[in-house]
Amino acid sequence: MQRRDFLKTCAVSATLVAGGVVFLNDARAADLSVTMYKKALLVDGMGRPLWFDTITPDVPFMFNYPFAATPNFLLFLDLPVKPMDYTTSEGSKYKAPGGIGKGKNLVAYSAICPHQWSYPTKDFTVVNYYGKKDQGCSQGVQLIKCCAHLSIFDTKICGKKIDGPAENHMAMIVLEADEAKKEIYAVGVAGKNQYTEFFDLNKQELRKEYGSSANAKAEVEKASVIRLEKYSKNIIKC
Repeated sequence: MQRRDFLKTCAVSATLVAGGVVFLNDARAADLSVTMYKKALLVDGMGRPLWFDTITPDVPFMFNYPFAATPNFLLFLDLPVKPMDYTTSEGSKYKAPGGIGKGKNLVAYSAICPHQWSYPTKDFTVVNYYGKKDQGCSQGVQLIKCCAHLSIFDTKICGKKIDGPAENHMAMIVLEADEAKKEIYAVGVAGKNQYTEFFDLNKQELRKEYGSSANAKAEVEKASVIRLEKYSKNIIKC
């Protein structure tokens, strides 16, 4: 075992023993090509810890993690999402974690399209979730679709790319839940690391919104979760 892998495995074990985590997703347990970031508590608009019974099913919620400027979808589906083994376009293997909770149906995905890094902003979004009641996506339901170049990802199978020019699947946010405290955390990212390209491409826009690149890249310790329609003023679907 390489030293890096050994240290990561020790860190996971320590969390399990000390944190009392009961709904730990399989990606972190398996520890396969998952980038771990600062652990961030998910909270609602009032700053209260988010829990499963407070999340509306099949409705897109948003939160920023692991950095202040990097948005993600939080989705409470009606079916379990099983872990999947995937490979990035560069050949790196990783395990997409699947869902957490008793039903294994709470999932989080990066809202940054892995094709050319379109993402939801405060003004508008072309990257959207199409739920079971949404008629806007003819390819199916419970999908994430980017209207910039029409890449489509299936939230039911760990963000698998099912159509369009994207070369990678949608990255998953690694979640864990503490039943004793009734708290949900984001702890890492599974999939292609695209943050360098994202920050380089959107440098000027992010500086304008956050005041500086340093502010945009600040690691999140507490992530506010809000509905997509409150996160972006204009939701553009195709």
